[in-house]
Amino acid sequence: MPTRQDFTDVLAQLTASTDVVDKAKELVRARGGNWTEPQGHLGLFEIQIDGVFGIGPTPTAAIDDWMSQARDVVTGPR
Repeated sequence: MPTRQDFTDVLAQLTASTDVVDKAKELVRARGGNWTEPQGHLGLFEIQIDGVFGIGPTPTAAIDDWMSQARDVVTGPR
């Protein structure tokens, strides 16, 4: 089960990355998560790292959603 420190580490890596999409894809694969490639321009994109899901119309939006939810895990809901 992932710890708060696990989420803190992933958030730090994503925040420090110059290409957040490539870094997120790398982290998803390394941590056994789920990366759904977008099919065309319509629909939703989903990312899953350590059991937390992010959803959005683009990979970047889904990563932003995941990061927001991971921050809630680390600090508690705002």
